Amino acid sequence: ITGLIGIPVVNSIIIDRKIESIFLKISLLLSSISFCFLAFVLNSMILLTLISLTGFLLLPLYAIIMYWIEEHFGEGIQGTVTGLVGLVSRALSGLSLIFTYYFVANTRMYFSFIALLLIISFISSIAPPKNHGPHIEVSR
Repeated sequence: ITGLIGIPVVNSIIIDRKIESIFLKISLLLSSISFCFLAFVLNSMILLTLISLTGFLLLPLYAIIMYWIEEHFGEGIQGTVTGLVGLVSRALSGLSLIFTYYFVANTRMYFSFIALLLIISFISSIAPPKNHGPHIEVSR
């Protein structure tokens, strides 16, 4: 629910200030830290708070990525890039769901696994283009 609240609230602030790249990195870093913390401290109040925080931070990122596609790619390839992002997103979600089966019995291992995925995402977030770079057009 906090993620759904975050989409209109966070995205309007982040996009208006043109700090999408910074928000991406901060969100992934805070979420990684949250899940690392959850791997060692299992308390229902902390769990609820940190899961809510990560939902508030991570769900708006998908809309920001779609906005980036619109901003950084010409009309000729926006659909292709959007499809590629969707394909990769679903493939990684499916793989993480398959691997989750092996971690369900151990909560600490499960949160460590999610933290590892977020850390990899954070490291990958260092490469995206700076906000509002040049458009890439397809030659016909």
